[in-house]
Amino acid sequence: MAYLVRRKGTKKWYIQWWDRDRKSKRVKATGTEDESKARERLAEFQAVLKGRHQRQKIEELLNAVGYEATTGVPLGQLWGLYVRTPKLRRTTDKTERAKLNTVANWIRWMEREHPEVELLHEVTLRTAARYFAWMASEGIHAQTRNNRLATLRVIWRTIQIPAGLPTNVWEGVPRVEANSERVESLTLEQVRAVYRTATEFESRNAEPGFWGAAVALAYHTGLREGDICELHSDEFSITGDKLCLVENKKWKGAQALEHPVLPEWSQH
Repeated sequence: MAYLVRRKGTKKWYIQWWDRDRKSKRVKATGTEDESKARERLAEFQAVLKGRHQRQKIEELLNAVGYEATTGVPLGQLWGLYVRTPKLRRTTDKTERAKLNTVANWIRWMEREHPEVELLHEVTLRTAARYFAWMASEGIHAQTRNNRLATLRVIWRTIQIPAGLPTNVWEGVPRVEANSERVESLTLEQVRAVYRTATEFESRNAEPGFWGAAVALAYHTGLREGDICELHSDEFSITGDKLCLVENKKWKGAQALEHPVLPEWSQH
């Protein structure tokens, strides 16, 4: 049974409950001093615990008559289930790494903010909306929030049937308008100044001369910082006088990106 408590020295309400698996009391902050709002959070919390208890009882009954049942997929198994589930479209390793990072960030937030939620089917639309709102409160850019939302929608859509999820909760979370800011282009002299500074910059995580080469590559090819920093030897090849990037970067029309290799690049 879960109930509201107040800790000494604070006016905020907390939810306290007995964890049967850990055999100990646990406490979760409601984040509010308003008792009515705290009771709303408590009601949501109790609904999760009640649903899990009922599901476990059903599983025990089914197992008793020889039918193998499961109580659902734990949050920590989300990525493994996604990887094992067949997909309609093939994606690059870089895209999959980005998806894994998004999932890991969300699970860490769930463990911190909603420790009562252990299974995927216990994640509600309200919980998903709170995560989206939390990203905004942390100052995460609107486009980044939209990208993470799109990733979670795709992952949920992929594992929805194997995990036995009734709905895709992320579909109910609306995207936000991402207003792009027009940035004035640097002059040629400013670019040269950035390049000179980059050639003198030292970083523990980069080889000597890396940042000078990165600035030169960005200026001549238009590649973004993230694309340059994540380039691997198997993602590009210099053939003759051209730099060719493979499948993860293409022009519209699915043509591979190609850039001329200038003589002055040889110093990098």
